[in-house]
Amino acid sequence: MKKADPLAPRIFQQLAVFLEHKPGALAAVCDALAIAQINIFGLTVSDTTDHAVVRMVVSNTDRAMTLFESYGTLVVESDVLMIQNDNKPGSLSRIAMPSRPKRSISTTATWPPCLPRKRAFLFSV
Repeated sequence: MKKADPLAPRIFQQLAVFLEHKPGALAAVCDALAIAQINIFGLTVSDTTDHAVVRMVVSNTDRAMTLFESYGTLVVESDVLMIQNDNKPGSLSRIAMPSRPKRSISTTATWPPCLPRKRAFLFSV
């Protein structure tokens, strides 16, 4: 039986959590996830005029969705593509535009997850 390539691109679910601009809002989200034993693998925050959009990949998407919804927090789930790479000049360029143009990645957001001993990027496609 052939083993799966651990460096192969994988699809993950991303949560986009909409938070008010107020002190402690992000801390409350992180605390709630910690209490529920849900790990955050990657997180990025986009600022808008009246709220922040916190995009995250977590260890248990379904439980996190249920948790946020129980607090009345708006949360949207979408797929992201995680591609591991080396930490060298040009590696991100090779991922974003491979040799065959049909396979290039059109991104709406790109951000690095927090993975132990690995380099990777998450692409919203």
